[in-house]
Amino acid sequence: MMRIVVLLLMIVLYNNILKAQNLPVHTTLNDFYLDGSQPLESGDLSAPATCSCHDYKTSYIYPKWEASMMAHAVEDPLFLAAFSIARQDADSSGDLCLRCHTPTGWLSGRSTPTDGRNLISEDETSVNCKFCHRIVQPTPWGVNPYPTDEAYYFLTLSIDQEYLYKINGHIPITSGNGMYVVDSDNSKRGPFSDAGAKHQDPLQDIEPFEHPALKGGCQAGHQGRRG
Repeated sequence: MMRIVVLLLMIVLYNNILKAQNLPVHTTLNDFYLDGSQPLESGDLSAPATCSCHDYKTSYIYPKWEASMMAHAVEDPLFLAAFSIARQDADSSGDLCLRCHTPTGWLSGRSTPTDGRNLISEDETSVNCKFCHRIVQPTPWGVNPYPTDEAYYFLTLSIDQEYLYKINGHIPITSGNGMYVVDSDNSKRGPFSDAGAKHQDPLQDIEPFEHPALKGGCQAGHQGRRG
């Protein structure tokens, strides 16, 4: 509770500073454009109500995600305070914030207006299962990012390439600051070949799921990539 009170006081103080500095600076969405999947290019990213995808993991996978900051990224009090301050500095900057903190809402085209008023309850799941398990390594079209991984070559490469072809004009050269690539196909990527997935279009993929380029799509924005 004290943390929230302190953050609110900081916002009030910052508002007074803004009045003396002629802020916010007027900006547009173009000022915050980044390559990668764009709104309405990644298909359905609906929220997971429960997880029953993997019999031998059900007991902890969903609760572990549900209790994580990934599941609460867009409703964290510290984020909300920073989000408010950022928009007072530059009025369209909220779009960049929402791109990472609720990729479900951003990719579904609900990040405008950039104050988040068009977000729906499903977007509060923040960085959810469908988003993470459909991330594609940002690679130039026609290039195999894992040439020594036979499982990736036979199971996943063609699916990744099909999506990369669709967004060939804006494939990012790196994977940071929210420049993620998220397939519109509902096939799920993951690190286990024996996951026994029951969800639709299961993709038993041994793609290097811990690769920094996959995990760093948002994290690299302020923490550096973590592999």
